[in-house]
Amino acid sequence: MENETIFRVANKSDADEFKRLNDMFNGKNTNSLDNIKKSLCSIDSESVFVAERNGKLIGFCCCQELKSVCYDTCRFEIAELFVQEEYQKIGIGKGLIYFVENWYKQRSIFKIKLLTGNKNLNAQGFYEHLGYTKTDQILYKRWIGEI
Repeated sequence: MENETIFRVANKSDADEFKRLNDMFNGKNTNSLDNIKKSLCSIDSESVFVAERNGKLIGFCCCQELKSVCYDTCRFEIAELFVQEEYQKIGIGKGLIYFVENWYKQRSIFKIKLLTGNKNLNAQGFYEHLGYTKTDQILYKRWIGEI
């Protein structure tokens, strides 16, 4: 059906379209097409979900499954969420999030964590509208070598 949005797990044949979206979101050539082709669907701890309309990818969500010896349950982190600008504010991001949540629920993973920019008020409002709450955790980072 035309203009119907399909939410699904990404597959290797999505690599070209995924790269196009990733370049829009994270900057040109943040990752090579070859590396995306190798990585897509082959990183055990990562799941990639896409929104597709009329045979074209219009959004994606990358999630990391988090397992720890310290806890008896797994959780997942929404690491990346992007919807192409002309498809924003029409429910695509919300649909992706709901699809992702249901996918993990079916796998008995119920705890979700996500990070967004301190100054990204649009994203914060979006997540809060979906029922996410801010925490008092602070993120630190440090590079320990060449990239």
